[in-house]
Amino acid sequence: MSPPNLNVLTQAHTAIAAKKRAKRNQVQEVIFDDTARHDFLTGFHKRKLAKTEAAKKKALEREKQQRQEDRPKTHAQRTCRRKRRRDRKGLRCYSRNGKVYQTQATKRSKNMRMKKFLLLLL
Repeated sequence: MSPPNLNVLTQAHTAIAAKKRAKRNQVQEVIFDDTARHDFLTGFHKRKLAKTEAAKKKALEREKQQRQEDRPKTHAQRTCRRKRRRDRKGLRCYSRNGKVYQTQATKRSKNMRMKKFLLLLL
């Protein structure tokens, strides 16, 4: 079934009207700002430096965030190392309610260390 005759006849009219509207809304005159044009054409190096500077700042922020996320892990590792050192020195460490307490090692462990030391001398 073909479209009604009125639609066929007015279709060209709407297309022409749309072209006229578009032509009315066109810019009459283009004016360039010479200083803005000069800044754009000569500012490539500046913009490139600004991009690299922004990238460096972003990388520093990421590193800082990573350090903050890793801080509890490194803290736990350090406390573990400290505990091992204290154990080697003859101090026993234990923690209760988040606090670390030290006690002297037993006599037996002191004697064992003394024996090992004497064996090394011989």
